[in-house]
Amino acid sequence: MHVSGGLLLLTFLIPPVWLLDAVGAVSPDNPSADWPSFLLPLVLLFSIAVFHALVQIPAGLVGSWLMARRSALTGYLGALMLAAILAVPTLVFVMGTGTGRDALIMWADYTGRCTLSLTVYLWFIRARERRRAEIGASRRVLLYRPAAGRYYRDHMFPTRPRRWQ
Repeated sequence: MHVSGGLLLLTFLIPPVWLLDAVGAVSPDNPSADWPSFLLPLVLLFSIAVFHALVQIPAGLVGSWLMARRSALTGYLGALMLAAILAVPTLVFVMGTGTGRDALIMWADYTGRCTLSLTVYLWFIRARERRRAEIGASRRVLLYRPAAGRYYRDHMFPTRPRRWQ
């Protein structure tokens, strides 16, 4: 899950619209502002960590579980649906966004960024599982030997050496 968390953090190199609005509303020389301007990056990092822990990790686990039992598309769509559903209570109740237009803008932003990072994470998991299956198949081929003497008590290959008389 570190892959998806790192990718979610990298997607915020392009700042979201709601953060730019918040930075524009806070002037550095206004002492009566609710938030000092230096706290905005910290609030952003905290919101990324909360969103990663409460939305992205469960969605990624469900997606990889579904992908192992069904197709890759089923796992991906299941992960996206769960992420979109879990994002609403996380944004409204945990992060304290109001309801309405602001919550919808933040939901669309976080869900879009989560979609990108979950796509790469599930692709990585799928490639790793395929690689593991290929290695397992090649090991089974290399370790193949006919089960003679020891297992079937064949007279040509005795388990104990015969004494020649």
